[in-house]
Parts: sequence; structure tokens; C-alpha cells
Amino acid sequence: MIVPPRHLGAKRASVREEEGPVRLSAPAEIDRLDLGALRELREAVDQRIEVLQAERRSRGLAAIEATAAEHGLTRADLESHFGARGRRPGADPSGPKYRHPKTGETWGGIGRKPNWIKAFEATGGRLEEIAVADEVQDGEGPVH
Repeated sequence: MIVPPRHLGAKRASVREEEGPVRLSAPAEIDRLDLGALRELREAVDQRIEVLQAERRSRGLAAIEATAAEHGLTRADLESHFGARGRRPGADPSGPKYRHPKTGETWGGIGRKPNWIKAFEATGGRLEEIAVADEVQDGEGPVH
């Protein structure tokens, strides 16, 4: 239900979505509103947009669930096809390239060098000395 802010006075009206799109004579009325009233109107509009978007997403998900059930698909089927969650932000899909010789910390070689790499190089160490073996890079060994 759309209810204009109190600043629009007697023109308050309830509008149901099933009646179709509503045209408001906004330009004439908006010109009469002060800054506070305009901000209140904007807040009301933003809230209504959020409600409508949430309802639309909910209907979409219900339709997807119904279609999946109709075809005998489970959530696991969909996740295995489309992927469950995606990769973690900042995660390196190729795995670690360098491992700290004492602590076991790893770095994938992408992005800024961690402090332990900088300290290792500052003491004369070379990255080749702490490179992770190929089998670990392929995900076959432990990663810390």
C-alpha cells in the first residue's frame, strides 16, 4: 500500500498493486514540499522499493523451487550444477605458492606481499627457497 507522507495532506490514498501502475501528479505537489518533506518522501519511496523487490525475489525463488520440484531436482542437484557458494573473497583458486619455513603460513603470490615474506626477503631469503611443491599447489597436500 502506498501512502504519501503527511505533508501531502488530504491527498492521502491507498493504492493496491493489483490495480496496476499508479500515476501521481507529483510535479505540482513536489514543488510545494520543503526539504524535510522531500527527504521524508524519498525515504518512503526507498522503503516501498525495498518491500517490492523483496516480494519479487520471494516470488522468483518460489517459482524456481516449484520448477525444480516439478523436474525432480533437489537443492544438492542445483548446487552441484551451479556451485554452492562460490569462492571466498580473497581466496586464491590456484592454491599457495610459498610457505613460511617455521610457521607454515602460506601466500598465493597474488596481491600485496605479507609481512612474513617481506621479512624473509629482507634477511636475504629468496622466494624460490620457500616455494611450495607442485603436488601441494594442486591441492593434494595440506594447506595451513
